[in-house]
Amino acid sequence: MKLVLLFLLAALPFCCYAGSGCQLLEDVITKTIERNVTVAQYKEFLQLPSSEHAAEELKQCFLSQSDETLANVQQLMNIIYNS
Repeated sequence: MKLVLLFLLAALPFCCYAGSGCQLLEDVITKTIERNVTVAQYKEFLQLPSSEHAAEELKQCFLSQSDETLANVQQLMNIIYNS
């Protein structure tokens, strides 16, 4: 799962940097964590066709996680962006 996340983040446009202030990255992370976003909806959000397969695998990994794990990931993202 970590490798898939790495590939997805590497496929994002280089116009933004990891960290707060990058709306595209924050939107991708939010849509990845949200359980009610399907894989098909998630793929529509992508801007680069080359990243579709990696994004599909990433979203599927998050869909198979428990609600507790998803809440912990969301909390981690909040800590990272608000620090």
